[in-house]
Amino acid sequence: MWRTTLIAACLIASPLALASTPSVLEGRWQLVSQTYESGERQLGVSESPVILEVSREGAALFAVLTFEGEVAPWPAYPAPGGFAELAPNVSVRHDADGRGLHASYVVLPTESDSTTLRVEEHYRVDDEGRLVGTMNVRLFNGDKPGGGFTWQRTFEREER
Repeated sequence: MWRTTLIAACLIASPLALASTPSVLEGRWQLVSQTYESGERQLGVSESPVILEVSREGAALFAVLTFEGEVAPWPAYPAPGGFAELAPNVSVRHDADGRGLHASYVVLPTESDSTTLRVEEHYRVDDEGRLVGTMNVRLFNGDKPGGGFTWQRTFEREER
């Protein structure tokens, strides 16, 4: 049930309207680096590859995320055993020059964890052709802030 809701919500919110010129965002990107904002600790990105694939359908861009063999429309929040359920108020946009993607969304609490996550992702293709950016995660228990963290993330384009 939650997957149907998640997919429907993301498909409605995810089309990234873009002029008909090719976008440097199109392609298959693998997460190769993920560290905390402070630069501490390289998080294990090779154990379960995270793939972001951006494609065009007409004048719109669509993105999907693959994690542990599961695929979901982007934005999606990888969690043990698949993807977490998102609230339906997903916001996605792109930069006018076609080099950046941005999303904000809420990860809903589960039966075993009452924490809500408010997530913002910002990525941009840099001069070296990598997709770089941040994933800001803020934790809430009800309306009470419970901390958070920021990951610095780098994706590299996979050649086909």
